[in-house]
Amino acid sequence: MTQRRSPLIAAAVGAVLVGLLAVLALADPGEGDTAESPLLGRPAPAVRSATLDGGRFDLSRRKGSWVVLNFFNSTCVPCRNEHPQLVAFAAAQQSADDPVELYTVVNDDSDEAVEAFFSANGGDRR
Repeated sequence: MTQRRSPLIAAAVGAVLVGLLAVLALADPGEGDTAESPLLGRPAPAVRSATLDGGRFDLSRRKGSWVVLNFFNSTCVPCRNEHPQLVAFAAAQQSADDPVELYTVVNDDSDEAVEAFFSANGGDRR
């Protein structure tokens, strides 16, 4: 009796998969590539902080510039993996007419742990 059920179960699973594929193939894609946010078209919020080298960071002084704020934690695997790519992106941008400025924001981590990560990974602390 079990051998009789197997083809029926396989057919039912196959029918469900074909149905899902049809729904995905016939679905209407979203309209445009826009996002809804109350922050769009408004000035960036005030961001002021101390830097790891003892300086001061004030986002308002970069008005009119392209700025990427990368929130970083030394124990975050995606953060660690993306850091070299972000640094390479920022370095490539230096030859552009209006280059992007990259700043790393330490998120829920100690300055010492972040400094150790940067020291072990080429010393670039952008």
